[in-house]
Amino acid sequence: MYGTPQLARILHPFGAIIMTVGLFFLAARYWKYNHFEKGDMQWMLSVKDVLTENEDKVPPAGHYNAGQKMILRQFLACGVLLLVSGIVAWRAYFSADFSIDTVRIALIVHSIAAFVFCLSLIIHAYMAYWVQGSIDGMLEGKVSLAWAKKHHPRWFRELEAGKKH
Repeated sequence: MYGTPQLARILHPFGAIIMTVGLFFLAARYWKYNHFEKGDMQWMLSVKDVLTENEDKVPPAGHYNAGQKMILRQFLACGVLLLVSGIVAWRAYFSADFSIDTVRIALIVHSIAAFVFCLSLIIHAYMAYWVQGSIDGMLEGKVSLAWAKKHHPRWFRELEAGKKH
C-alpha cells in the first residue's frame, strides 16, 4: 500500500464500508442456496474425508456444501461486528459519542472480528486451492458436470433432473 499511516487511517473506514456493502450484496445474491439442510451436519462431521479426498464417504452436497454455508455466515457475522465496532471507534465522526470504555470494547471486538475474518479468508483460499477446479469455478462462474458430480453430487442430480441453479 502506498501512502502514510495517516492516509491509511483516513481511507480504512471508507474501504470497509465498500467491502461490507459488497459482502451483503453477495450474501443476498446467494442466500437462497445457503440454507442448512438435512445432511449438512453429517457433512461437517465428515470434513476429514473431504480433506483426505475420500469424497465417496461424504454425504452428497447440494449447490453449496455445509462448509461453504458456514463460511458465508462467518463472513457475515464478522462483517456485522466489524461494521458496528468500526462505527463506534471511528474517531473522526462517532467515537466522541461513546464512552471511552465502549470505544475500548469496540476496538477489542473489532480486532477479534478482523482476526476471525482474515483467518476465514485464508481457510477459504486454501480450500479453494485444495479442491482442484474450484478456483476456475469461482473465476468463470461455472464448473464442469464432472466436477459437480464429484464434489456436489446432490446438486448434479438436481441439474440432471432439470432443476436449474
